[in-house]
Amino acid sequence: GTTFKDETPFLREWIEYHRIVGATHLYLVNHDEGEARVASSALLKPYVDAGIVTELFHEDRSLYWQYQSWKAITEAAEGQTEWLLLTDADAFLFPMQGLSAVPYLQQFERPEVAGLAVYTCTFGTNNRKTPPKLQIEELTGRAPMGHVSNWTANYVLRQHLCLPSTSKKYADPQPGHVLVDTDNMVVSGIADKKRNGPKDKLRLNHYSLKSKQDWHRKTTRGWPGVVWDAAAKKKTLGQHKKNMLDHNDEQDRSMDRFVPLVKRALEL
Repeated sequence: GTTFKDETPFLREWIEYHRIVGATHLYLVNHDEGEARVASSALLKPYVDAGIVTELFHEDRSLYWQYQSWKAITEAAEGQTEWLLLTDADAFLFPMQGLSAVPYLQQFERPEVAGLAVYTCTFGTNNRKTPPKLQIEELTGRAPMGHVSNWTANYVLRQHLCLPSTSKKYADPQPGHVLVDTDNMVVSGIADKKRNGPKDKLRLNHYSLKSKQDWHRKTTRGWPGVVWDAAAKKKTLGQHKKNMLDHNDEQDRSMDRFVPLVKRALEL
């Protein structure tokens, strides 16, 4: 499950990739507006008609917009899933071995485990000026594994063992259940999302900065829940985020084994 805004050129790659790694259904909250929403809904329609995607809408643009999105997704998915990944539209669940994440998730299907924390691996622009045709093929520069930009996680939840999501909270296990990371260490909810967690078995490859041009587009549109009084503040926040995320220190081509499969699915 994810929320997207102005991501139409990249949505099909995200969908087809996650189908390859084992997702049987995808929940997408459409935050586009006006003509952009018409275009993205048209792109999703074949997937919706085929029963592959559930398209959701909500208009929240407050500071807690993402919690509202998770709430919408978990409510739509209730009773429908064994594992539910809540992540960004530019994050790709990546099994370090093999093609499917499902066998690995099945190792955690123990009575006490309500969810799995999967930590981020941040990829930069790879010094591109224009957006890539295929992110997983062309964005190969990343931050070192221990870099602070990788100190965050998203959850793959066993939703039937979690408390209902609210407008300000999600991923809380029911009493008697726990969240764990891929090393089987108990994760204490939101607080332990911000640490240098394990990334050697399963990780989230995060492509926030697709190119210099694409990042300029994002800073121009702003971020939900953030209000600027002057253009200088917008530029400052955008530059701060770019300085944090645009690291291409190490080349990482571990996604190469998925490239031909995704290209075939996209008919490239």
